[in-house]
Amino acid sequence: MKVDSYILVSHSIAIHESSLKGHRNKMIYSKHNRTNSETEVSMTAFLRWAGSKRQLLPTLTTYWSENFNTYHEPFLGSGSLLFSLSPNKAAGNDLNKDLIQMYEAVRDNPKETYREALDLEVTKEVYYATRGVDPRELDPIKRAARFIYLNRNCFNGIYRTNKSGKFNVPFSGKKTGSLPSYEIFKNASKQLRRTRLTSVDFEEAIINDIHENDFFYLDPPYISRDKRIFSEYGPECFTEDDMKRLIDCTDEINKRGAFFLLSFAECDRTMNNLSRFITKKVETRRVIASSSKKRRIENELLITNIDFDIKKTAGSDL
Repeated sequence: MKVDSYILVSHSIAIHESSLKGHRNKMIYSKHNRTNSETEVSMTAFLRWAGSKRQLLPTLTTYWSENFNTYHEPFLGSGSLLFSLSPNKAAGNDLNKDLIQMYEAVRDNPKETYREALDLEVTKEVYYATRGVDPRELDPIKRAARFIYLNRNCFNGIYRTNKSGKFNVPFSGKKTGSLPSYEIFKNASKQLRRTRLTSVDFEEAIINDIHENDFFYLDPPYISRDKRIFSEYGPECFTEDDMKRLIDCTDEINKRGAFFLLSFAECDRTMNNLSRFITKKVETRRVIASSSKKRRIENELLITNIDFDIKKTAGSDL
């Protein structure tokens, strides 16, 4: 850890320790005078995430059935659908190792991780000092807290690294809202204990784990005109070749008697390559652009082999 970064962060925590302690105790430990609605917090994602499908959850959740076996999400990200469905058995994967390590810390130590993240003051100075800390020099709980803090306070919830693999998204200001409640983290921990977490290539996560009647939610990073819309995981992310591999995976899922739902930005090439499956267009608002004037309503494709009418795999005779 860089000495100057450590001093700045530690100094900020020390200055605010008294007020934060009371705030923390109020949020985590106080159970007096709570109504049922305050204690019954629904399962929800706790990260801000560029490309999150949170706004499409009312539609996405209709594709899930309690009769499915394992829920799989090989592009986990914020896990909005996973946490919303709260399946009894799940597998979550993401190429972003820092993300998966954060989920492991929340799974194993939700209270400690939450307290560490809450202790970091939301100021520009503390944000950049925290961003400058080498996460490899932190223990798993502090590393996870750093990830959560930066995610909450960075621009638009984007995860982007430079060529050296260092997170480099700027401070967003105090417009991102406070950290979600501890109850949300505690409930997330419960779901994560029912979820097998991995950080491998999506094809490996899919092909090696297909079982009959499993359900795969496929939400890859967007590509536009053969380039990524934004750099999610560094200089190289999701390319046209990756999309071809993912299409091959959908065929394999279908062939082995499992089910999938693929969500992707509307693209004629994608529609043509997956025309043998059932396709639906839904509207969504893109929020990656820095200017609100550029945040347009666009179409999202939902492609699946789930036939709601006849309840069997679509395209099985292809």
